[in-house]
Amino acid sequence: MKLIPFLLIFFVSLSIHAQPEGAHYSGDEFRANETYYTFGNNVNLREEPNTDSDTVIVLTINTSVTLLEISGESISIDGHDSKWLLVKIDEQIQGYIPATFVATGRIYLDNPGEYLLYKKREKEWDGTLYLRSTISQNNYKDLGSLKLANNNFSMTLFDNRGLSGIDHLIEVNYLAESCGEESGTQFITFAKANGQITDLGLYSSVGDGGVYHKSETLIFPTDKDGMKDMIIHKGEEGAFTDEEETEYRTIQKEANYAWKDGKLERSIKQFEYK
Repeated sequence: MKLIPFLLIFFVSLSIHAQPEGAHYSGDEFRANETYYTFGNNVNLREEPNTDSDTVIVLTINTSVTLLEISGESISIDGHDSKWLLVKIDEQIQGYIPATFVATGRIYLDNPGEYLLYKKREKEWDGTLYLRSTISQNNYKDLGSLKLANNNFSMTLFDNRGLSGIDHLIEVNYLAESCGEESGTQFITFAKANGQITDLGLYSSVGDGGVYHKSETLIFPTDKDGMKDMIIHKGEEGAFTDEEETEYRTIQKEANYAWKDGKLERSIKQFEYK
């Protein structure tokens, strides 16, 4: 008779804590009757899906648009083909804009009119997310791009969680579709003053039917068990040590990383479990 060990396996929460606007899931493309937001500024809303047609209205960044349909026509922008989208601004105004000028999602920041907008390429997802922050109705800051692990994620915005020199911490939670599939959390810092975004890395979470698990996370100064001016990296891996599955061994690791003037004093290294 096999000995069934008593295991306490903890998992990283993958729920969306605040804004449903900050979620995007694998396989989701632009969908009819959904609300989106312009990623570009001074975007021409045209009568027909081509640049020769008349402009109905010029849209500022972060304008809400409702998608009516995806046109069969495309336009080449910066070397990439982009579909024309038929959208409406209200019940009276509608027209076409290229999909590349439409954000995949947005997250509300601190003040009215301040949002973090993000988008991905329409095709051939390569893990790159493009980000901009809105400052006012006609002004934005280009934050560049960010590499994500996959296209199955939700984004949640927090305050700085005790880290000096930044305004927000962003969690990108990856959603595993089945047991044994790797998920986890990617942590990103955001300083509004200079538009600086810093990737603190991806920390995985895996659970495979009670025969293996791995869970890693970062603890920030204002979190439970947090330390001032410090990021704590915690990790745990467990698995059976024999084919008969009579012994389950867990290895726990922890490392501290000093935080000063808006950045880490040394880079966080991934744990090796042996």
